[in-house]
Amino acid sequence: MKTKGYTLRIAFGKEVADALNYGRALTKDEISMSVKKYEFGSENEAKSLLFGISESMGWFDYYIMDELDIQNLNKKWLKEIEVQQVP
Repeated sequence: MKTKGYTLRIAFGKEVADALNYGRALTKDEISMSVKKYEFGSENEAKSLLFGISESMGWFDYYIMDELDIQNLNKKWLKEIEVQQVP
């Protein structure tokens, strides 16, 4: 028996998001370049992606820190970082 999955389709990019917000249909090129489909086994997995996207708004790049990077941080600054949980 197949379990119920969760699918998200997300349109990336300011111009494409603006077009959809104002009711303009997307072109085939816009759809193929900007609309991504994600499938998940649970609602929590889907919510985790949405949380990650929300957290990244306004950032253009990222770096995943390893233990050495963390050790090199100023300890006072590190204590001020709050770990946020997915809602």
